[in-house]
Order: sequence, then structure tokens, then C-alpha cells
Amino acid sequence: MNRSLVWSGVALLALAVPALAAGPNTDATDREPEVRAVSAGSEANLVLAEDRGPADTLYQAARRALNRGEYKRALDLLGQLQREEPDSEYAPEVMYWQAFALSKIGGRANLRKASRLLNLQEERYPESTRSGDAATLATRVRTELARQGDAESAAGISQEARAVAEVERDQARV
Repeated sequence: MNRSLVWSGVALLALAVPALAAGPNTDATDREPEVRAVSAGSEANLVLAEDRGPADTLYQAARRALNRGEYKRALDLLGQLQREEPDSEYAPEVMYWQAFALSKIGGRANLRKASRLLNLQEERYPESTRSGDAATLATRVRTELARQGDAESAAGISQEARAVAEVERDQARV
């Protein structure tokens, strides 16, 4: 028997037994959350029944794919989330993680797509919790593009370096 199925069953039982022991007359807030299996692609995932819906399920599946280094699978899931739930709370996150996955896959075309996504994310969601991470990733993407001979990215990196140097010079004078 497949070990991952056995462990999935053990995890399901570990979460379900306390809920069953609580009994039907217990207030819902006192019980452990219900667990159900949700199919995402070819894998079965244990998901809390109180998740926030399809957007949350897709987002969590995409993050698991990213954590496993399955960047193309993550892009598929993030694209599905973007198409099916465009106004979800994950919209800014989707753009960041798509850019991240594209940067990991590499290649000039993917890096350019990643750069455009990060610029779009910054325009649409300037207050995103990912804005600092996105700025760092954007610099890495532009640096890699410059390294591959992209003149526009090289000029952008050079301009950023001059700006940082000016700020440091001004701070040193104070």
C-alpha cells in the first residue's frame, strides 16, 4: 500500500477523532474542525472544511506545489485561481507567486513575464503585504535579465544603484 495514503489516513483520523468524541450536543466552536478530502489535480489533499472556499483551496494547493519545486504545476493552479476567483483576497499574492515560479523556471521570456507581473502587482496593489518581497524579487529578476544581456534591465539596475548610492551619501553627511 502507498505510504502517503496510509499517512494521510492517519492524519485524517488524528483530526477527526477529537471532533467525534465531542459529540453532537457540543457547541461548534468547542469541536475540532471537520476534515474532508479535496481533489486538486492528481493528488488528494486534506483540507479543513472551514476553509474560505475555492480560492483558498487553490491557493494552498499552489503553495504546496511551489514548496515541492513544481513550478509549472503551481503556475497552472495560480492561473486557475486568477481566472476563477479574480477578486479574491489572494489576487496580490497570485501575481507575486506567479512571478516567483517564472523566475525559478528561468529563461529570458519567463523572466520578462515575471518582471511584468511584478510591475503590474505594484501598480494594482501598492499596499500589498508582499510589496517588500516583490521589490526584492523584481531586483533579482532584472539582475538576471541584465546578466543575460537585456539592456533595459541593465539600465534599470544601474539607475537603482545610483539612487541607493545617493541616499547613502546623503545619510553619511547627516
